Amino acid sequence: MHSFRTRIIAAFVAVNLVVVALFGGIVSLSLSKRLRDRLDGELLAIARAQLPQTVVIVKGRLHVPVTLPIRVRRHPGRVIAVVNEAGRVVDRAGPHPQVSLPAFATTLNFVAQHHPELHTVRFGGELFRFVVYPLPGPLGLEGAIVVGGPMEPVTSLLPRIFQLSLWAGLISSLVAGLLGWLLARSVVAPVEEIALTARQIGEHNLSVRMPSLAGNDELAVLAVSLNRMLDRLAHSLELQRRFLSDASHEIRTPLTILRGNLEVTLRRERSAEEYRGCLETLVGEVDHLEGLAQQLLWLARADAAGLELQPEEVAVDGWVTQVAERHRQAVAAVGGRLEIDATSGARAAIDTARMQQLLDNLLVNACRFTPEGGAVRLTARRDGGVSIAVEDDGPGVPEADREAVFRRFFRGDDARNRAHGGSGLGLAIGREIARAHGGEVWVEESPSGGARFVVRLPG
Repeated sequence: MHSFRTRIIAAFVAVNLVVVALFGGIVSLSLSKRLRDRLDGELLAIARAQLPQTVVIVKGRLHVPVTLPIRVRRHPGRVIAVVNEAGRVVDRAGPHPQVSLPAFATTLNFVAQHHPELHTVRFGGELFRFVVYPLPGPLGLEGAIVVGGPMEPVTSLLPRIFQLSLWAGLISSLVAGLLGWLLARSVVAPVEEIALTARQIGEHNLSVRMPSLAGNDELAVLAVSLNRMLDRLAHSLELQRRFLSDASHEIRTPLTILRGNLEVTLRRERSAEEYRGCLETLVGEVDHLEGLAQQLLWLARADAAGLELQPEEVAVDGWVTQVAERHRQAVAAVGGRLEIDATSGARAAIDTARMQQLLDNLLVNACRFTPEGGAVRLTARRDGGVSIAVEDDGPGVPEADREAVFRRFFRGDDARNRAHGGSGLGLAIGREIARAHGGEVWVEESPSGGARFVVRLPG
């Protein structure tokens, strides 16, 4: 397999040879035609010079009878002959006197229209160009003047141009090959450096980056793009490692509780009430594990194939009110009150099951952190889109943690103990649902100092 560098050099040389060949061919044909036209003009001028000076020529034709010359006026290197109407040579001069004139010069059949005729024939072992110049008489054709000259200046030009083109092609091919090598070196060297760097990158060595290339060309842009891609991959891998670490820790905690309760219970005989209490604890931890497994499976499917939504158009105010009313008793159970203010008048196309999952999670969180006597408020407003907000009177979310709370398994310092429950996945799932609908979810401080989670959907 030929290298990229070799292909560049070969392409440069091939293009150069084609250009030189075309240029040489065009130049040789153009010069040959010009030399032949020049020779034709010279032969015609010599033929006219044989005529008396009183003859008038209009547009190359004789319009008055002309007396046939008796003698020719010699011209070096040119065959000049005067032929009468019978085809007999009256006088002749020039090279190859022993060779008969070509047949067309003595038959005169083709000059009946009194137009000069030009022909190329072999004469005396050479290639000659002839002009037959007819002379009109009182009763028809008086005769003709025949002038010929060798084509050697024209025919010898082609070999000379070919030789010059060959030498020019060789020299220019060397130059083109050198330029191609320099270009290939400037192009391939950074590519080879990028390839060498890429071979050093592995799952456990994502800190290596592509070399920075000078300029702003395509290779420099490629290097920057690859480095950005590596940054994203490193960040994604770090998130996966953190996710696995947090997941294993989250799973290990209920398993430790299960094992501890079982070991303590089995150390000695227990009463039925003690066994029942142990089993109830175990059921709670199993429920926690089951919910965690379902959430992990949900996130894994969302990461692999995205969320498949089944949207339907709903009246936002009535729908959020219906979802929120399901949590009124839970809020009352912790000594709080539920306040609903849905007056947007908006309609939106949503997957009601997914969006209910998101709102349920936000309402459960608000209920969990609302103190006794506090309130959980849900509002729906139109602001170019549709904004649904859930706020509480709890401790709120520190500004430094307002983006981190949407990371998987994140727990704030005041929410790490298991008394508040939860797996740290609900908000991460909620953000996936909002983004699947083309929207976003974020947290800010509520007017009461608590947390205010806002879900904004496109209108």
